[in-house]
Amino acid sequence: MKIKNLSILVLVLAVLSAITWFIKRPSPPPGLDPRTGEVLVDRDTLVSARSITLKHAGNEVTLIADGEAGEWRVAEYYDFPVDFSKLSNLAGDLQNATLLRLVTRNPDRMERLGFGSSSLTIDTGGSLPATSLEIGKAADNGGQFIRFQDEEKAYLTDLNLYLDATPKNWTQARLVDFESADVTRVEIGFSGEASRLTLEREEAGGEWQVASDHESGEVKTRELDSMLNRLSNLRFTETDEPVSDESTAARENARSIMVELFDGTRYAFEIGQRPAPPPPPVVDGPEEDPAAELPPEPKPGPVYVFIESNREDATVDQLMDRRSFQVSDYTFTSLPEDPSALLEPVPESEPEVTIEPVTEADFPEAATAP
Repeated sequence: MKIKNLSILVLVLAVLSAITWFIKRPSPPPGLDPRTGEVLVDRDTLVSARSITLKHAGNEVTLIADGEAGEWRVAEYYDFPVDFSKLSNLAGDLQNATLLRLVTRNPDRMERLGFGSSSLTIDTGGSLPATSLEIGKAADNGGQFIRFQDEEKAYLTDLNLYLDATPKNWTQARLVDFESADVTRVEIGFSGEASRLTLEREEAGGEWQVASDHESGEVKTRELDSMLNRLSNLRFTETDEPVSDESTAARENARSIMVELFDGTRYAFEIGQRPAPPPPPVVDGPEEDPAAELPPEPKPGPVYVFIESNREDATVDQLMDRRSFQVSDYTFTSLPEDPSALLEPVPESEPEVTIEPVTEADFPEAATAP
């Protein structure tokens, strides 16, 4: 996620937050804590943020702004890119929250407010003081308790925040960045002896044409679009070492698809799964107990995807060097088995009918009539 994008997002949220505050603003009675009515995290802190650390239930994740690359990355998960939508939701929740009132300065009472398992720290790299919050439990009548870690005071806010501190959950799971409408050419490999099928079109929304040596009718556009949508929205479910027994077996049993975009970008996909091993042989012996449980049937391995781009700066190539990626089983099982899955059958030609000219010889009776 681009740092500039987060700054723009925060500015937009600031305007919306100011409008909301103006509409809902209370008339604070005298003698209240000076923080009452303030926003929980101000705009300048969010714009200047260089890292955000979340802790919850023993888990910890740090989101780091990479100034050179202009992106946010997940430090504890192989420096994968951060999910932009998730980070923007967190920033919006923090900036839109208001400190409603001081709840207590009593340490005994604060122990009952759920502090100790969840915290959030925003570090600006020294340009502004760091903001550190402890997040407590939800209040019975709405809102959430918080306290600043350098203060012995607890506040009630209109925040409703669940801190997800699992590193993998913060990564951008989508592996490629294109839409099915961006595709101008696709090459599909099949298992067995079926030859590779190539389809292409001249413009988005245009008619697909068969560019390979396949006799066919029209392209099954709905089936092709469904396949391209699955590829363009491909998201990983788990990762593994770059080379493992499972990923190697999956690649040996992989299907290949090449997608070319109108801007010249190409993605080569290999999607595979280790086949299930054969069941154990049946051994003749004493009569078995019919009530005995049968051994489970051997199952295939997880599905892996391997992607290569022709762009030197492609993020997906960097990710593929760090890890191997598991995707849903349906990504593999839904691939077309042969060209007929994407091509209508060749229309049968009508038999040619030849009409002979009619002559007098065809009607001898008429020729001899008086």
